[in-house]
Amino acid sequence: MERINRLRKKLNKNQGIIISNPANAYYFSEIKSSNITLYISKEKAYLFTDFRYKEIAENNKHGFIAITKQSNIEEFTEAETEILVETDYITHDNYEKLSGKLNIISAKSIMSDLRLIKDETEISNIKKACEIAENAYVKTLKDIKEGMTELELKALLQYNMILTPSFDTIVLFGENSSIPHGESGDRRLKHGDTILMDFGCFYNGYASDMTRTVFFGTPSNEQKKAYSTVLKSHEMAVEFIEANRECSKIDQMAREYIENEGYKGLFGHSLGHGVGIDIHELPRLSQKSDDLLKENMVFTVEPGIYIEKNFGIRIENTYVLGENKAKSLMNVEKCLTIL
Repeated sequence: MERINRLRKKLNKNQGIIISNPANAYYFSEIKSSNITLYISKEKAYLFTDFRYKEIAENNKHGFIAITKQSNIEEFTEAETEILVETDYITHDNYEKLSGKLNIISAKSIMSDLRLIKDETEISNIKKACEIAENAYVKTLKDIKEGMTELELKALLQYNMILTPSFDTIVLFGENSSIPHGESGDRRLKHGDTILMDFGCFYNGYASDMTRTVFFGTPSNEQKKAYSTVLKSHEMAVEFIEANRECSKIDQMAREYIENEGYKGLFGHSLGHGVGIDIHELPRLSQKSDDLLKENMVFTVEPGIYIEKNFGIRIENTYVLGENKAKSLMNVEKCLTIL
């Protein structure tokens, strides 16, 4: 009920909110479903679903009245004059029905703000997801062999995580690793390759995200220099992080270090992103971000260098902002690793 009460404090007397984004519906109900919509106002809390989820819905632990028969939400909005909706998750038909009797406004900023700050349970779930992912990584390293394909290593890593991956696992060898989000294929591992692995899993509905780049055989001086630069950029960014610091300035600092080391234009994505129920959520650690870091925000730091048709390096950890400093939710070392 605490999350619902926090939402209600943001609603005016005659406002209600329709929540149909599955991630947001899970945030308030803790029910995973392919068909769930919530309606919350100052006095009401309804959960709309179908017969498949009837028992789960009726036994929810947050005080929702379960509606499992065919019903229109507008039937339950009699006391409200204004409805907040997630504009990316409402059908045209429902919009037309509601706009005929109510003033509709966007709920986007309210929902984003509520989920930005993680509570102790959320942080604990993310930390556990991180632990499972990094244990799988350590286990997988022992079974990497020359001649295996990217897809084979991807399958092994996912198998070792046991739980559902939080996104499509990325495993790339050699020149393929220069594509930041490339697709794993039949490329076989050979001596001298970089191996880039970007992966994570869900635990109790919350995601983890990490990336490691390792070397199969002794890396070249060029590979060593790029790795050292990415690692230093990562560490500098983490040290620079503090409460109320602008995310854009953290990105800028890390990016400028990489560029000054001779890699201008070779770090093409943002420094990081929030992690929670969604693998990518606020805050955004990017050049264009207006976000400020606050205590108990969870986010990644993931600088990289990508030299086209040669190799790519990325090092990523998930962090939580604690007492004015970033605390890693992962324990696996980031140092240069040779297999």
